[in-house]
Amino acid sequence: KAEKALAAQRACQQMQDIARTIAPKTSFPGKVHDVKLRCIKDSAEAAASKAKVVAEAEPCAQLNCYVFDPGWKKGIEDLQAAGDKCEVQVQSAAMEMPKFEKETSPPPAVNEEAPPEVSIKAAD
Repeated sequence: KAEKALAAQRACQQMQDIARTIAPKTSFPGKVHDVKLRCIKDSAEAAASKAKVVAEAEPCAQLNCYVFDPGWKKGIEDLQAAGDKCEVQVQSAAMEMPKFEKETSPPPAVNEEAPPEVSIKAAD
């Protein structure tokens, strides 16, 4: 999950770069489908890396990619730690699986009949 969130963040930063290249100093609406956006509304905020939920009439200067957000960073660190812990548990369980299967598997079936004798004759 952390990898997906970080990939989305990188994609957001790439979109910011593209927007700055093809449409510098262009803004976009701060509200989409009655939802106020948490975006960066001007270059001063961008420099301070602060994003705010903008008022309905306020335009956004750029996307908020949460690069400098301590809550975002803490959330990613927590996700990565949980993923690492889970990976250790999965590896440990995988190492125990052969032992578990051996202990819980029924013994092989015993054929009480003797196998047929096979004789090999040399060709004349």
